[in-house]
Amino acid sequence: MAKTSGVMSVAELEQILDDRKVKALELGKRREELQKQLDEIDRQILEVMGDNRVVRRRRRRLKNDMSLRSHVLELLGKSKKGFSMADLTTKIIDAGYKSSSRNFRNVLYQCLYNTQGVTFDQATGCYKLK
Repeated sequence: MAKTSGVMSVAELEQILDDRKVKALELGKRREELQKQLDEIDRQILEVMGDNRVVRRRRRRLKNDMSLRSHVLELLGKSKKGFSMADLTTKIIDAGYKSSSRNFRNVLYQCLYNTQGVTFDQATGCYKLK
């Protein structure tokens, strides 16, 4: 393993990395198996208890055909005047974007703030493309 001088060769380091990758894959498979067992137990609890007991499940991430940034850039590209935050929020949701966020306006604000090429016009209160 390690030489007496404390220096490891490249081959030894690669072997350690390979061992860790294998271990991570094994643990991932084990987690999936355990999650399936937990889901089955949750189903059985619901079956026995009915709807009186709330069983928390892992929330699945919603899949959209376009990212939020893509929706924003597309909408702002169509309008020279720009859109207010409220208008953007309704137009994006009407376009079919799905979000499980409790505060979608905050998510949208973060997207606008971190997207290069989008500016806020304080005079009109609208977001526009540069």
